[in-house]
Amino acid sequence: MKPGIYHDIPFEAYVKIEAVNNSTLKILSDPRRCPAHAKHYIDNGRPDTPALKFGRAVDCYILEPQRFFEWYSVCPECDRRTREGKALYAEFEANLQPGQEIITQSDYEKIQAIYNAVSGSRAMRLIEGGVSQVVAIWEDKETGLLCKARYDYYQESIPMITDVKSTQDCSPEGFAFDCFKYGYHQQAGFYCEGHEALTGDMPDFAIFAIEKEEPFVHASYQLGDSTVLAGKNAARKALRKYKECVDRGVWPLYSEKITLLDLSLIHI
Repeated sequence: MKPGIYHDIPFEAYVKIEAVNNSTLKILSDPRRCPAHAKHYIDNGRPDTPALKFGRAVDCYILEPQRFFEWYSVCPECDRRTREGKALYAEFEANLQPGQEIITQSDYEKIQAIYNAVSGSRAMRLIEGGVSQVVAIWEDKETGLLCKARYDYYQESIPMITDVKSTQDCSPEGFAFDCFKYGYHQQAGFYCEGHEALTGDMPDFAIFAIEKEEPFVHASYQLGDSTVLAGKNAARKALRKYKECVDRGVWPLYSEKITLLDLSLIHI
């Protein structure tokens, strides 16, 4: 795809766009992983786990509730070992539309509970007055690599990119740790730099953090300039490593040599 900002691109279509994404760069930034891991991810993608599927469904229900039943179908609770259960499931399958993902009744009820908990929050201002699921495609000037990002939400008037994150702990101390552990600062830096390359505007980057368990405590955070800058630097370093691997045609392991392993490598 050509560089630009796009709307209404389904997640399945976004995944197929051949461009560098933040998930690949996070692998290249992780000291516990090597470029060979990144190449495997590029070739095979990430396994679509129940947690990832649930997270996407939560995002859809919060960000695009009008499209939820277009993309998802709730499977009724039934014992498929019984005649009644088999008949009920067969009827469900017959009404399933092409491309719809299946979610369980219990997951659907949890999604509704999450939405009910956050819908009246002041943090909802982060995802109002803008557009959800915005895709950005740009060329990185330094490396010439085509890059891509998918914003959960974008408010052009500010401008601000908002990402919805589920977490175990959305307290300032706990979530700051998550930002570093999971590379949210790098995501912010990568997205903001890409958006500036396309529009000339440097956006703010915010996170709507929602705890995974009841009572679904939530909080809104805007990442500070120094945090976004640190993320840009991390993404830049990873892009250079990606470019080097592409140019050499080699995605190396940790080391081809025999390495002396010493407990001093561990911070005890």
